[in-house]
Amino acid sequence: MGLYEYLPALSALSRQMSELAAQPIQEEPPDHAPPRVLLARAMADFLAQLPVYDVCLTPDTPFMRHFVDFLCGTHDDETDEEQLFEDLVLFFREKTLRLAPHRMSEVEREVLKHFEDAQRPDDLDNLARRWYWVCLPALVQKEFSEACGFCHPAGEEFYQLLMGF
Repeated sequence: MGLYEYLPALSALSRQMSELAAQPIQEEPPDHAPPRVLLARAMADFLAQLPVYDVCLTPDTPFMRHFVDFLCGTHDDETDEEQLFEDLVLFFREKTLRLAPHRMSEVEREVLKHFEDAQRPDDLDNLARRWYWVCLPALVQKEFSEACGFCHPAGEEFYQLLMGF
Protein backbone atom coordinates (compact mmCIF):
# COMPACT_ATOMS: atom_id res chain seq x y z
CA MET A 1 0.00 0.00 0.00
CA GLY A 2 1.87 3.05 -1.25
CA LEU A 3 0.85 6.67 -1.06
CA TYR A 4 0.18 6.74 -4.80
CA GLU A 5 -2.88 4.65 -4.09
CA TYR A 6 -4.31 7.76 -2.41
CA LEU A 7 -3.23 10.29 -5.05
CA PRO A 8 -6.79 11.39 -5.96
CA ALA A 9 -7.67 11.90 -2.29
CA LEU A 10 -4.34 13.67 -1.61
CA SER A 11 -4.92 16.00 -4.56
CA ALA A 12 -8.48 16.75 -3.43
CA LEU A 13 -7.32 17.42 0.14
CA SER A 14 -4.55 19.72 -1.09
CA ARG A 15 -7.09 21.69 -3.15
CA GLN A 16 -9.48 21.80 -0.19
CA MET A 17 -6.75 23.11 2.12
CA SER A 18 -5.79 25.80 -0.43
CA GLU A 19 -9.41 26.89 -0.78
CA LEU A 20 -9.83 26.93 3.00
CA ALA A 21 -6.68 29.03 3.40
CA ALA A 22 -8.07 31.59 0.96
CA GLN A 23 -11.30 32.05 2.96
CA PRO A 24 -11.53 34.73 5.65
CA ILE A 25 -11.15 33.36 9.17
CA GLN A 26 -14.50 33.27 11.00
CA GLU A 27 -13.05 32.96 14.49
CA GLU A 28 -9.60 33.35 15.98
CA PRO A 29 -7.78 29.99 16.09
CA PRO A 30 -5.93 28.93 19.26
CA ASP A 31 -2.34 30.18 19.57
CA HIS A 32 -0.86 26.74 18.89
CA ALA A 33 -3.03 26.04 15.83
CA PRO A 34 -1.23 26.08 12.50
CA PRO A 35 -2.09 28.93 10.17
CA ARG A 36 -4.31 27.66 7.37
CA VAL A 37 -1.92 29.02 4.76
CA LEU A 38 0.92 27.00 6.29
CA LEU A 39 -1.24 23.87 6.37
CA ALA A 40 -2.16 24.39 2.71
CA ARG A 41 1.50 24.87 1.78
CA ALA A 42 2.47 21.79 3.80
CA MET A 43 -0.13 19.66 2.03
CA ALA A 44 0.98 20.94 -1.39
CA ASP A 45 4.64 20.28 -0.54
CA PHE A 46 3.82 16.77 0.67
CA LEU A 47 2.02 16.10 -2.60
CA ALA A 48 4.90 17.56 -4.65
CA GLN A 49 7.37 15.28 -2.88
CA LEU A 50 5.15 12.21 -2.96
CA PRO A 51 7.83 9.98 -4.58
CA VAL A 52 10.18 10.66 -1.66
CA TYR A 53 7.51 10.16 0.96
CA ASP A 54 6.32 7.01 -0.76
CA VAL A 55 9.80 5.56 -0.10
CA CYS A 56 10.29 7.01 3.42
CA LEU A 57 6.86 6.19 4.83
CA THR A 58 5.31 2.75 5.09
CA PRO A 59 1.89 1.53 6.24
CA ASP A 60 3.58 0.93 9.62
CA THR A 61 4.71 4.54 9.89
CA PRO A 62 3.28 6.07 13.06
CA PHE A 63 0.18 8.13 12.34
CA MET A 64 -0.12 6.74 8.77
CA ARG A 65 -3.35 4.91 9.62
CA HIS A 66 -4.81 8.13 11.07
CA PHE A 67 -3.76 10.07 7.96
CA VAL A 68 -5.15 7.46 5.57
CA ASP A 69 -8.43 7.30 7.51
CA PHE A 70 -8.66 11.07 7.22
CA LEU A 71 -8.01 10.90 3.46
CA CYS A 72 -10.63 8.20 2.99
CA GLY A 73 -13.16 9.97 5.18
CA THR A 74 -13.35 6.98 7.55
CA HIS A 75 -11.89 8.59 10.65
CA ASP A 76 -14.05 8.20 13.71
CA ASP A 77 -12.57 10.95 15.81
CA GLU A 78 -13.01 14.64 15.26
CA THR A 79 -9.92 15.05 13.14
CA ASP A 80 -9.40 18.70 12.50
CA GLU A 81 -6.81 20.87 10.81
CA GLU A 82 -4.50 20.70 13.82
CA GLN A 83 -4.42 16.89 13.80
CA LEU A 84 -3.85 16.83 10.04
CA PHE A 85 -1.01 19.29 10.58
CA GLU A 86 0.48 17.03 13.28
CA ASP A 87 0.37 14.06 10.89
CA LEU A 88 2.27 16.07 8.29
CA VAL A 89 4.74 17.33 10.93
CA LEU A 90 5.56 13.76 11.91
CA PHE A 91 5.97 12.70 8.28
CA PHE A 92 8.28 15.67 7.64
CA ARG A 93 10.23 14.83 10.81
CA GLU A 94 10.63 11.18 9.83
CA LYS A 95 11.83 12.13 6.35
CA THR A 96 14.35 14.54 7.88
CA LEU A 97 15.65 11.90 10.28
CA ARG A 98 15.99 9.32 7.51
CA LEU A 99 17.38 11.50 4.72
CA ALA A 100 19.26 14.27 6.55
CA PRO A 101 18.26 17.91 7.05
CA HIS A 102 19.87 19.21 3.85
CA ARG A 103 17.12 17.39 1.90
CA MET A 104 14.40 19.51 3.53
CA SER A 105 12.31 21.92 1.52
CA GLU A 106 11.65 25.46 2.74
CA VAL A 107 8.07 24.50 3.52
CA GLU A 108 9.21 21.52 5.61
CA ARG A 109 11.58 23.79 7.54
CA GLU A 110 8.82 26.30 8.15
CA VAL A 111 6.35 23.61 9.28
CA LEU A 112 8.82 22.00 11.69
CA LYS A 113 9.85 25.40 13.06
CA HIS A 114 6.21 26.33 13.66
CA PHE A 115 5.62 23.04 15.47
CA GLU A 116 8.75 23.38 17.59
CA ASP A 117 8.07 27.02 18.46
CA ALA A 118 4.45 26.30 19.39
CA GLN A 119 5.29 23.33 21.61
CA ARG A 120 7.30 22.72 24.73
CA PRO A 121 9.60 19.73 24.20
CA ASP A 122 9.48 18.84 27.90
CA ASP A 123 5.68 18.42 27.76
CA LEU A 124 5.41 14.90 26.39
CA ASP A 125 1.79 14.31 27.37
CA ASN A 126 0.79 15.19 23.82
CA LEU A 127 1.18 12.12 21.60
CA ALA A 128 2.48 14.07 18.59
CA ARG A 129 5.11 15.84 20.72
CA ARG A 130 6.23 12.57 22.26
CA TRP A 131 6.66 10.99 18.83
CA TYR A 132 8.38 14.09 17.44
CA TRP A 133 10.97 14.49 20.20
CA VAL A 134 11.45 10.96 21.54
CA CYS A 135 9.91 8.06 19.66
CA LEU A 136 10.69 8.89 16.01
CA PRO A 137 14.39 9.59 16.66
CA ALA A 138 14.63 6.35 18.68
CA LEU A 139 12.78 4.35 16.01
CA VAL A 140 14.95 5.64 13.17
CA GLN A 141 18.13 5.09 15.17
CA LYS A 142 17.05 1.52 16.03
CA GLU A 143 16.26 0.72 12.39
CA PHE A 144 19.57 2.21 11.25
CA SER A 145 21.48 0.21 13.88
CA GLU A 146 19.71 -2.99 12.84
CA ALA A 147 20.46 -2.32 9.18
CA CYS A 148 24.15 -1.88 10.04
CA GLY A 149 24.20 -5.03 12.17
CA PHE A 150 24.70 -3.21 15.48
CA CYS A 151 21.97 -5.05 17.37
CA HIS A 152 22.53 -5.61 21.06
CA PRO A 153 20.09 -6.80 23.75
CA ALA A 154 20.86 -3.81 26.00
CA GLY A 155 20.00 -1.47 23.15
CA GLU A 156 16.71 -3.29 22.59
CA GLU A 157 15.85 -3.00 26.29
CA PHE A 158 16.62 0.74 26.23
CA TYR A 159 14.49 1.18 23.09
CA GLN A 160 11.53 -0.65 24.65
CA LEU A 161 11.86 1.42 27.83
CA LEU A 162 11.97 4.64 25.81
CA MET A 163 8.99 3.69 23.65
CA GLY A 164 6.96 2.58 26.65
CA PHE A 165 6.47 -1.06 25.62
